[in-house]
Parts: sequence; C-alpha cells; structure tokens
Amino acid sequence: MAKRVVQTSGVVAGTKTRRSTAPIQDPSAILDRFKDFPAINVLTRRFNDPSDPGSAPILLKDEAPDACTNTDHQARLKPGAATCHLCRRPARKWYVRYFNLAMEGRNSQMREKGYVPVELKELQSSDDVSDLFRSKDDTFVRRGDRGQELLAKTPLEALLYVKRLQRDRRMADSISAKQLRSDLAEAAGAELGDEAGQTIHDGGILVESVTRSRTTLGAEAEVGEHDDE
Repeated sequence: MAKRVVQTSGVVAGTKTRRSTAPIQDPSAILDRFKDFPAINVLTRRFNDPSDPGSAPILLKDEAPDACTNTDHQARLKPGAATCHLCRRPARKWYVRYFNLAMEGRNSQMREKGYVPVELKELQSSDDVSDLFRSKDDTFVRRGDRGQELLAKTPLEALLYVKRLQRDRRMADSISAKQLRSDLAEAAGAELGDEAGQTIHDGGILVESVTRSRTTLGAEAEVGEHDDE
C-alpha cells in the first residue's frame, strides 16, 4: 500500500510561483480616453513622474509656464542655467516652500534662511494652491484653516549653492585628519624615504580639512520640502 504524502509547509515540489503580469498599457491612449477628466493635467504629470504626489507645482509670474518642475533635474542645474540640460525646458528661478508659522521661531528661521513671503499677485494661478486661505489683513499666500502656513520663496540657484557648501563641509568633517596624515606619511616614505615620512607623521604638514568641488550646483544637493534649507 502506497504511503500518503501530506504537505505540511512550503511549496509543492515541481511547481513555480507565478507573478501576475499585466500587459503594459499605452499611456497616451489612457489620457485620450479620459481627456475630459478635470484633473487630466495632474495625471499627465504623474505618468511622466510616478513619484510625483500629484499636486500642481506653484509657479510664479516671472517663471516660464512650462518650466522644469522635476526636483531631481533642479538639483543638477548648472550655474546660471536658463534651461534644464536634462529635459530642455526653461529652468525655474525660485524654490518655494511652506513654513508653518504656528511653530515657535519658524518665522524668524524662515527669514534667517533667506526666504521671503510670496504675495498672491506673484502666482501664475491661485488655483495651484490647495486649501488657499484668503484674508483682508495681508496679501501673502497662505493655506490652512487659519492661514498659518505661509508660502515663501528663495532663489533656486542660491539655495543649491548653499546646499553644496553644506555637503562639502559635512564631507570635510567626516574625513579623519589623523588618518589622512598617516596615509600621506606612508606615501611620502615610500617615494621620498623614511625621513620625509616621519616628518609628515610628526606634524610637518598640517591637515585641517578636505573639500571637493563639483561642476554643477546640485551635484551634492538634496532639495526637500522639509529639508534644512
């Protein structure tokens, strides 16, 4: 009498786990079928960049309506660039973000970092601001029930330059001067003799910091909505 095999765990031998493979759809066909959908522009942006949360970028009047709003592209802009070298669209002039003024010290922090409030008249379209708060007291762009979140701007190129300096300083601080001196001493000893190596090892060369430069402003920038700009 044949033994009865009982499966207790795992996958039955000889079987393969199959993944559902949905056919790749044509995005242009989808957009055409839903061309009358009110948020079709948002969907178009999300098709181009799936990581985009779908919110409309806030552009100011002195920027091109079709300016590059890809943050990865912006972080790699070359100094003084009028056009994004990656997508060939006009480069943005401003970096805009919200500051929650309900938080203690946030207003002064905003100004210390070189941001100034954005006025309503500067917007290309007020429809780009979700949950827009309007007040007779001022003309700044605010959102939220009580208008405590204030939109502010700073030059994008200047921000990227500051980011690069911050990154260089962090890198310099992370390099051990002692280890670097030891490496220099070893190399000098091999090339110039033990006396030269010993001189460097004993402090003959003062090593304080090391920095690196990049050809683009944003090579080491990380622009984030809540980053320490």
